[in-house]
Amino acid sequence: MNKKVRILGKTFPAWLLVGAMVASGAGAAAGTVLAGKVTGEIPVAVSQSLLTEAPIWLTSLPANDNQPQQVNTHVAWVHKPNRSIGVVSDDNTGFQAAAELAVGDWAAFHLPLKNASSNDLVAELTLRVPCRCLDVEVYNATSCTNITDVVRVGRNTWKFKVLSDAEYGATDWLTVVISTDDNCRPGYYTISGKIQQIEY
Repeated sequence: MNKKVRILGKTFPAWLLVGAMVASGAGAAAGTVLAGKVTGEIPVAVSQSLLTEAPIWLTSLPANDNQPQQVNTHVAWVHKPNRSIGVVSDDNTGFQAAAELAVGDWAAFHLPLKNASSNDLVAELTLRVPCRCLDVEVYNATSCTNITDVVRVGRNTWKFKVLSDAEYGATDWLTVVISTDDNCRPGYYTISGKIQQIEY
């Protein structure tokens, strides 16, 4: 073992330094010194490119605006709840929309979306609906050309495409419509949602 280590301008045999490290409980560092390697960690944060802002509750919906049939039939019934709020998570991938609803109410909100990448994305929206007496439908309006192919793939899950040009703003949003069944009790309801990129 002919390796030497220079400390403060003086040269010491490596075995002497290793012995001192082992004696002081730094055995792992001793191996690194002998091998001549330096190790460390670099923190890296990975975030998704599909982002949302807080839901925006609507006062009404236009008719014949690419809605599913059951929404278009009842579009005149949609009104803004007396009390409502929309909030978004810190990482802009989750949200909550809360409102006071009564039997037979129809309400809707826009969910603004943004594609922060330079590529088109395939995405999935999953809603957590508090009870089965609330029915939820999601679609993209005819003016929303950067969000396409919205298809329901589960009871409260939708798949869709978000083009690279999608930005928070005038038209890049999903519209979420909520209706209450006759067995819903009047009160406050919160719908939570999560958006995520998927491979296909």
